[in-house]
Amino acid sequence: MFRKERLWKMVGLVVLLALVAGCGPAPTPEVVEKVVKETVVVEKEVEVTKEVEVEVVVTKEVEVEVVVTATPEPKPPMGEPVEEFQVMTMTAVEDPRRFEISRLAVDAWEDLGIPAELWPVASPVMVEQAWDGKIYQVYFIHHDPNPDRMEPDTWLYTYYHSSNVGPSGSNLSGYQNPEYDALVEAQRSEPDTAKRKEIIDKAQEWLYNAQPFHPFAHLHLAGIYNKDTFGDPTIFVGNPVYNFWGLSSLKPLTDRQVIRAGLSRDFETTNPMAVSNPEDFNWLSLMYDKLGRIAPDGTAQPWAAESIDAISPSEYEVTLREGMTWHDGKPVTAQDVAFTFNYAKEKQGVWFVSALQRLEKAEVVGPNKVRFTLTEPFVPFVANVLCQVFLLPKHVWEDIENPLEVPNDNPIGSGPWKFDYWRTMEESMLVRFEDHFQPPVAEGLLHVTYGSIDGMLGALEEGSIDTVGEILTVAQVEQLEGLPHIKVEKVVEFGMEGVYFNTRFEPFNDRIFRQALCLAFPIDDIIKIVLRGAGDPAGSIVAPALEFWHNDSIPAFSYDPERAKELLLEAGYTWDEKGMLHYPTPENDKRDIDTGPHLY
Repeated sequence: MFRKERLWKMVGLVVLLALVAGCGPAPTPEVVEKVVKETVVVEKEVEVTKEVEVEVVVTKEVEVEVVVTATPEPKPPMGEPVEEFQVMTMTAVEDPRRFEISRLAVDAWEDLGIPAELWPVASPVMVEQAWDGKIYQVYFIHHDPNPDRMEPDTWLYTYYHSSNVGPSGSNLSGYQNPEYDALVEAQRSEPDTAKRKEIIDKAQEWLYNAQPFHPFAHLHLAGIYNKDTFGDPTIFVGNPVYNFWGLSSLKPLTDRQVIRAGLSRDFETTNPMAVSNPEDFNWLSLMYDKLGRIAPDGTAQPWAAESIDAISPSEYEVTLREGMTWHDGKPVTAQDVAFTFNYAKEKQGVWFVSALQRLEKAEVVGPNKVRFTLTEPFVPFVANVLCQVFLLPKHVWEDIENPLEVPNDNPIGSGPWKFDYWRTMEESMLVRFEDHFQPPVAEGLLHVTYGSIDGMLGALEEGSIDTVGEILTVAQVEQLEGLPHIKVEKVVEFGMEGVYFNTRFEPFNDRIFRQALCLAFPIDDIIKIVLRGAGDPAGSIVAPALEFWHNDSIPAFSYDPERAKELLLEAGYTWDEKGMLHYPTPENDKRDIDTGPHLY
């Protein structure tokens, strides 16, 4: 009996060990407990050394049981993988700063499992994809500190109101949200400055949370010129030297009377109705007058207008300066002024579509007087319309049915600089218009195209040019600063480096996904490595340099990839075994689709 009983107990242990080893289903805790107890009883009945060895086996058996009962959690369901998207930027030759910034950003996004591909393109392709076609996915840009951008309406309404999402509009991101529209419409008609400031602060907070465009740095800009050949430029709060006031005031210090300005890339058009980028706009601003101009201190002042008077919240009367002539010798009249605004609105001049939305009509009411009637009150009218629209000679344009398609090879304006010639990708020449009411000091302005920033700066170093027609950071010109013939003027810009997300397309229509891209943006490395310290992190779309309008309660975005992951997980995104991001499944979809026609 003894040997049979012992044998059966041994068989029980063998069976238990076999089950644990994978020869059958895992034993339950109750089975393990039963076998162990029975084995212990045998030990008590007969003290056998070998039986003690069996106890050791059982003890190991109990330890194994803990592992057997551990069950891995099921993997969460996954949606479709997020497809690789293109990140459009400038080529390394044309704009090395922008190229390096976008490269670092793509690397950081890929580290998070977000599939991005760097797409360097030439400037014309960028204009076609972003400004003309609106078909890009992600677009790195530098918003230059142009005079029209000193009025916050440009940043808040022109670039993000839903009325500007069309092919000729300035809403590059395609952002469409009725609540935001109502907010920025309200600031346009609020005459009380303090109340308008409150609305503008709220609009800044909205865009900070929405991030259709991510402003990430305000550059420390450098205006640079050859102080041996020219001097005394008027410094502007945007580009310090190369600006309307600076070029007009540069004083020749030698017998050479022509300013030579270098470009890394050439202009694209001399047509004031078709202009679509800041470089061309600034060039044409030298040739075409406007009723007002943004003065060096940032205020809107009469220019071709002798006076600008608000008759009512929706009516303005302008008195034209007397004695003005076009470059072909014909007089500038009130009829020309009224024609300009009605024609630009009807034909939808690219740069002026948004500005002229609220214009009902312009009509001549006196020999030198024009009255502007608006569809509703529009507080930024002087700065955003009268200081932006180029005056056109009626006798040149009135018979042109499709003004956006004409080359305008011989532009006729009334500005202080007169067109002479343009040899594409080589050079272009403007000459002083002697009959202007405020002619430039220099006799001419020659733009020379070098094809790269390095080539342009090299020409300045060797004295072949006098200044440059580009936005440059302090870091870019530091190697030239010690040269005896170079003078550098420095400012912190009210423009910005930024990246557009085209919210017309998935996944960029999701506010949470856009925020995650911003949190995963390596701003510290960009400022330290690429900008070499010559930049400040950005937060609000209205820069701190625009001190009155800036919302100083909005902090700069910081680099926080862990928070980016948390946001994506909370929204239902997942990662596969290769670390690549997937969309949420329908049952786990907590994305915030905050933009699109479906909201209206």
